[in-house]
Amino acid sequence: MQRYHLVALGISRKPLALRDTAIVHSRYEHEGGVRQEGFTIVELLIVIVVIGILAAITIVAFNGVQNRAHNTAVQNDLSNLAKQVRAYHAMEGRYPSQSAFFNAAGGMNLKVSKGSYTTSQYNMYYCTDINTRPRAGERFGIAARSKTGQTYTISSTGGLATSTSSPQWQSACGAFGETVLENIEFNYGYNLSTSSWQYVFAD
Repeated sequence: MQRYHLVALGISRKPLALRDTAIVHSRYEHEGGVRQEGFTIVELLIVIVVIGILAAITIVAFNGVQNRAHNTAVQNDLSNLAKQVRAYHAMEGRYPSQSAFFNAAGGMNLKVSKGSYTTSQYNMYYCTDINTRPRAGERFGIAARSKTGQTYTISSTGGLATSTSSPQWQSACGAFGETVLENIEFNYGYNLSTSSWQYVFAD
């Protein structure tokens, strides 16, 4: 009987310090304690990657909204300019010459959303039949390029359209079917060499 008692008391052969530590941990968890642990490097990297993806999605969405706003502004400008050019035709019997179109002395109060246009090139052209031709002032075309790089045209023979070319005289005059330089006159609203808008568009 005595031997059995000794075996029962000697069940654990662990060092005393380890047994005390185990008892403390067991008691701590039993009494509702919670051990505090930090994030691992892997968890932090996952959080950073997720934040980066969300930021990229937000930036792309914002740029998309901005681009659509710029394109819409340029299209609205061309539509408004075309309306005024047609009103001029109704009064004068012809479309305005390039000087009358771009100069405040022409009697038209022309406004554009300058912040929506590219400034890396001549961004707007107006074209019409040259005064010395029998068809003087019978047709007009306007071409403009948005800050997004998209070119739009409108003319006496057609409504608003998109173009893959830069807004040179060819795209403005080509909007009403003219490709011969000697038959037309044209000018531009933004002067790339001086980095400024011209005529009535000037700041």
